[in-house]
Amino acid sequence: MRSACIYGGSSYEAQARQIQSGVDILVATPGRLIDLINNRHCDLSEVSVVALDEADEMMSPSFSDDIQFMLSQAQRDRQMLLFSATMPPSVSSLVNRCMSPNYHTIDTASTAVPSKIAHFTFPIRGHASRSLTASLLVSSLRPRRTIVFSNKKTDCTEIAERMQSTGIAAAPVHSDLSQSVRTDLMNRFRKGTLKVLVATDVAARGIDIPECDLVIHTEPPTSLESYVHRSGRTGRAGRTGVVAMFDDGQSNQLLRDISNRAELSFVDAPTENDFALYSVSDAIDRILEVDDAIAAHYLPSVDLLISRHGDARSVLAKAVACNAEGSRKMIQDMYREPVRHQFSRGGDRDRGFGGRGDRDRGGRGDRGFGGDRDRGFGGRGDRDRGGRGDRDRGGRGFGGRGSGYGNDFGY
Repeated sequence: MRSACIYGGSSYEAQARQIQSGVDILVATPGRLIDLINNRHCDLSEVSVVALDEADEMMSPSFSDDIQFMLSQAQRDRQMLLFSATMPPSVSSLVNRCMSPNYHTIDTASTAVPSKIAHFTFPIRGHASRSLTASLLVSSLRPRRTIVFSNKKTDCTEIAERMQSTGIAAAPVHSDLSQSVRTDLMNRFRKGTLKVLVATDVAARGIDIPECDLVIHTEPPTSLESYVHRSGRTGRAGRTGVVAMFDDGQSNQLLRDISNRAELSFVDAPTENDFALYSVSDAIDRILEVDDAIAAHYLPSVDLLISRHGDARSVLAKAVACNAEGSRKMIQDMYREPVRHQFSRGGDRDRGFGGRGDRDRGGRGDRGFGGDRDRGFGGRGDRDRGGRGDRDRGGRGFGGRGSGYGNDFGY
């Protein structure tokens, strides 16, 4: 079986030659495929099976005309397959237009969100504390990979740069980045040289990274479907995962809606004391990870410290405290004047779904990493500075020495 993958941002001529040489399976984004059809480089008249992944997005008003055009080029008696984790009512009528009257629906899961994902809410004090809280979670839980979601492109760059300043290898991903830059970032994320993506909804679909253990929502998503798709980047194929939703105290009704409609329960965040205890444990881990050969160089200094202070236990305690100090300050900053949940039946300020600003849903043909539009390079945060906080040491919370996020914090 010969296959080809075509999308915008890559060589048009090379893709045209590949198709004209003959393929059995064609994987394509709508914009580039329509260009190839209109320029007579691609003929769909022999296509007997059509599958639409992310069908709710493909059948949305942004894409529906393109999809109808492509379907008109294929065989009339084709087999149609639609796949989606969500299917809002607004799209259902469009689905009926491309399916036969007796089509079958197969529900492969009892809920829209995988059951092995733990959902937590984290109080934040305001806009500026989001990057601090995200950095603390990544440094504390030490996931293999993390995707941090924000609704605005400018916020992605800001959060990524602030996380970099704490020693975490993070980079922003949004539709202002060219296809080649996004592809490079994705490859680095897969390989593990980049540990954290700070992304808009362009990364909410079509990304299957088994090592992604943690998803962070720095603000309420624009829709329930967005929450489901974003959260679905972790806990893939029956694996466990953690989803953290930052809450500024103004999203009570939204959290209820997500909980009820997605059939999940939010758990309150670990307390300041939980994180403080963890910072001590993490400091001990870092000390024990030092190679014996390296530690041997410091034995004379240790002997000198003990001779001066006389109490080896006291000296060791100070070393642990020194290692934990950075995390302790981050924890204190995060929990200063924390937001309290107030789930009441009335009076909740409901920001709901939607909103304005430089929301990045990805332009037509620019959804995800295989977009059809190359809009040029933008943003500065794709530097990989590495640092102590993002070493792949086998996270305490995710498959390392510890026994899972829940056990670390007593849940």
